[in-house]
Amino acid sequence: FNALVGSAMAAAENFPFCTVDPNVCKVPIQDTVLEKIGAKEGAKTIVPSSIEVRDIAGLVKGASEGAGMGNQFLSEIRSVAVVLQVVRCFKDDAITGVVSPISEFDDINQELILSDVDLAKKRAAQIRKKAANDESCERAVKHLDPILKALEGGVAARAYLDTLDSEEQKDASAFTVSLISAKPRIVLCNVEEMNAGSGNGLSQALGEHLKSLGISSLPFSARLEAEASLLATEDPEFLRELLDSYSLKRRAVHGVLEECQRLLKLTKYYTVGEIEARAWFVPHTDLKAPDAAAVIHSDFKKLFKGVEVWKAQDVIEHGKQECRKKHLVKKGGKDYIVKDQDVLEFDIKGQK
Repeated sequence: FNALVGSAMAAAENFPFCTVDPNVCKVPIQDTVLEKIGAKEGAKTIVPSSIEVRDIAGLVKGASEGAGMGNQFLSEIRSVAVVLQVVRCFKDDAITGVVSPISEFDDINQELILSDVDLAKKRAAQIRKKAANDESCERAVKHLDPILKALEGGVAARAYLDTLDSEEQKDASAFTVSLISAKPRIVLCNVEEMNAGSGNGLSQALGEHLKSLGISSLPFSARLEAEASLLATEDPEFLRELLDSYSLKRRAVHGVLEECQRLLKLTKYYTVGEIEARAWFVPHTDLKAPDAAAVIHSDFKKLFKGVEVWKAQDVIEHGKQECRKKHLVKKGGKDYIVKDQDVLEFDIKGQK
């Protein structure tokens, strides 16, 4: 967690349940496109988009039955949109425990699935009862039995969801929204600094196992990332030298956050002026311009008059005003669908 957020706010000790209450922090996403747009337009401030990261204590075998404060920790996992699971893939005599990444993952995976079984049965009964009068529940009914069958067979709900298209996944969401095993997951294979780029034998074996389950994985050296997070603000030049010494082009944390953005299915648009250049995340679901404006301020949706649209690359190359002269700016109304990396300027009633 400290490596991801660039701080030392989370305790890291060599004993169980060092973390009880979750640590929470919003982490900015590195964005070279935003930086170039801001530089071209002379913006005084650059404000990147961010993702909220929660540090939840590790689970133990039996967590689904309440072992090791399992009920509390499982409840906290249900509140997130994407699960980042850190699995140790290195040996160190100073750290307690046997190093067996595949077994460690499988044990926790089964606890997550088991924790979903009873909840899914109760939720399925509620959905069937409401289906006659609730359209979202009616659409979810056909997905109940396949998901329950998967869970009872020790298979994550996500495995079934991944066989569906986006519309069918949306239909199933009334049932799956609170199931942990239905959430997208990234496994961070925690390796030694020297193996941060390509991983080691343990992480590669775990990666192959995860691939068979349809789960993303990335090599990640928490120790190296924690050091790099401090250097990012204190000594960027030495950070570059440190990364070069391990043949790394950039910190792994940026790849992790980009993968989170992909799994969250987020679209990003930009606004830019003399004061600031800012990136905004919106759901990747055919969002119309008034709804995108409401992300900036809720009143903007009802006060929306229109929108001007630039392509980010055009702004970087020519600047907004020059784009106007070259007729590279589109005008959109209430039905304009926001695209990833649009640069937008909203026309709002009462604002100049």
